[in-house]
Amino acid sequence: MKFNFEQKGFIIIRNALDSKNISHIKKIINKSTNSSYEKFLKQLKKNKKNLYDYVLPFHNEILFFGLYEKILKQKKVFKVLKELLGSDLAHHEDPSIAVNISDLDSSKKNYLFKKWHQELWSGSSTSTLAFWTPIFLPKNKSGQIEVIKGSHTWGHIPHNNREPINLPNEYEVQSINLNEGDVILFHSLLLHRSKPIVSKRFDARLALITHIRNFKHINNSFDLNKSWRIFNMSELTKVEKKLGNHYLSPYRITTTD
Repeated sequence: MKFNFEQKGFIIIRNALDSKNISHIKKIINKSTNSSYEKFLKQLKKNKKNLYDYVLPFHNEILFFGLYEKILKQKKVFKVLKELLGSDLAHHEDPSIAVNISDLDSSKKNYLFKKWHQELWSGSSTSTLAFWTPIFLPKNKSGQIEVIKGSHTWGHIPHNNREPINLPNEYEVQSINLNEGDVILFHSLLLHRSKPIVSKRFDARLALITHIRNFKHINNSFDLNKSWRIFNMSELTKVEKKLGNHYLSPYRITTTD
């Protein structure tokens, strides 16, 4: 698993999230016991001009109910995170709700579409993983993301106003086609972009995004300025926490001359 991730820069986890947590998130977003896609579209269409104000309350409520921790500790996801990052895990306390819209009544079709970019450009460190999972998808499941396989090995890509420059002449693009409950984890250096929604009507995709790191690892990026929420500690870290000073250890030897 770790070898494949190091080669490709991403890993897909199928059927990772249980329907109970997904349904809870949908009901929060729909402000209703109705978790249907059509209800989501109806609400979104009313609020598409003020998406930030529309999305913010959902974001806060999802955090309040600890749903990010719940989905990150789902058995399949948790196993992969521990293998890739270790047991001392924290997620970014300000995750994102990403919406992609195809609006045939607007001159700005797919106006939330993102071009090729690295998470590093937004301040993530090279030791941070991005987590992406769809909550609402169009029936044809379009509007997800594409990645350039292995592009994390190219290092920091120079860019001009978030447009990458000096890309290799040849590279392999892979479309990521997820179902509800599937997850993709990818390296912060992996180039990725949104895919347009293919539809003859108003349609949308909504995904949850957060970043995960080993909080014991030294960071040298803007990640230091972000708030992180610990959701798992190793046994050694638990001991250090009880001691109250991570420099102390029950195995430390004190000598006097």
